[in-house]
Amino acid sequence: MLATVLEFLPEIAGAVMLNILIAVVISCVIVNRVSRQQSKELKKIRASMNVLSSGSLGMGQRMIALEQKLNSLQSSQEELKQSNMDFSYTQAQKLIEQGIDSQTIAANSGLSSSEIQLMQLLHQSGMSKSTRQASFG
Repeated sequence: MLATVLEFLPEIAGAVMLNILIAVVISCVIVNRVSRQQSKELKKIRASMNVLSSGSLGMGQRMIALEQKLNSLQSSQEELKQSNMDFSYTQAQKLIEQGIDSQTIAANSGLSSSEIQLMQLLHQSGMSKSTRQASFG
């Protein structure tokens, strides 16, 4: 029996080698397919990342532009407030010089009655100083 096995040993070894070769070829084909599929998926992921990256960059630029506009508007608003206050005091001063009462001036200038009364006191104080200087000069 051993002689019979030894007789078929080269054929058996050849068959085993053929099976191993077939298994290696099949494994290479499978690995190649998986590699191509992963490569395609990687390309899709990279494309998605590029889209997201450019979108977030654009959003960041828009946010910066909006922040600059907001700062500009806040600055303009502050300037307007100051301008209106300056106008109110100037307008109130002219009405005080015309002898208008504090309630009327407060209603028309947007200033409080206390502010108007203080301005009237300063105006009267300035008038009495100029009167004294005129009489001593």
